[in-house]
Amino acid sequence: MTGNGRSGGIKRVAEQLDVDPKTLRRWVKQAEQKQHKQQRAAETDLYEAGVQLVEFGGLDEAQALWRTAAEAGDTEAAYNLGVLLVQRDELAEAETWWRAAAEAGDTDAATGLGVLLVQRDELAEAETWWRPAAQAGNIDAAAGLGRLLVRRAELAEAE
Repeated sequence: MTGNGRSGGIKRVAEQLDVDPKTLRRWVKQAEQKQHKQQRAAETDLYEAGVQLVEFGGLDEAQALWRTAAEAGDTEAAYNLGVLLVQRDELAEAETWWRAAAEAGDTDAATGLGVLLVQRDELAEAETWWRPAAQAGNIDAAAGLGRLLVRRAELAEAE
């Protein structure tokens, strides 16, 4: 709905409720914020439930929950889903989830993505993921980047 349509709708509803339109707008905004918080809490719950399921051997169930949370933008769920998919040798799908999480700033996902890329000998792209993750403090990314630089005989930078 466009801004004008919503504004007109709020005005009509405010008249029906005999309330000031500004008050009704404030109520609507508060309800939207509450809904957003509840949605985020639900995503967190899905991630945590997935962690619990893995601990008790419910890998298929964890995969389904993490997929739902990842689709909603939970980068931790996307990373863990990628780990589970790698364990199941579903590398293409793992790459998809790790790439999405890495693009959103998850350094663990960037590190995992770099490993997959090195396995395919896509060293330049691996470096593009490892370097910023290493600079952000991810030790595994720094180690991977160091090994990559040694492999290219760039020893001074590898130190």
